Parts: sequence; structure tokens; C-alpha cells
Amino acid sequence: MRRVWIVGIFMLLGCFAGFLLVSDNYQLGGFMGAVGGFTAAMVVFAFPRDRDYPPSGNDFFGMN
Repeated sequence: MRRVWIVGIFMLLGCFAGFLLVSDNYQLGGFMGAVGGFTAAMVVFAFPRDRDYPPSGNDFFGMN
């Protein structure tokens, strides 16, 4: 349930940012901002902070 709230908050923030950035067609700007907010939320969920990327003990190229 917490993820649903986070996605909703990102989409609302993106919608308001779209309203501010677009000067003519506010509905389209809000929609595109909401899509951008949804995309940002999916990126946040794709890389959780409870794991190391790359794993500890490896360097950037996976050697060592």
C-alpha cells in the first residue's frame, strides 16, 4: 500500500510541474507530467536502497 501512495505522490507532483511548465495546453502538460512522475516512481522502485549496487567486495567491472 505504501508503494501506491508513493506512486500517487510522484504523479501529483509531476502533474503540477507539468501545469507550471506548459503555457498553452495545461491538460496535456499535466498528463505528461503525471506520466513522468509515474516513470520516476518506477525508477525509485527498481533500485532499492537496501542492497548494494554493485555488491560489496566487487569493483565497478565485477572483477576482484
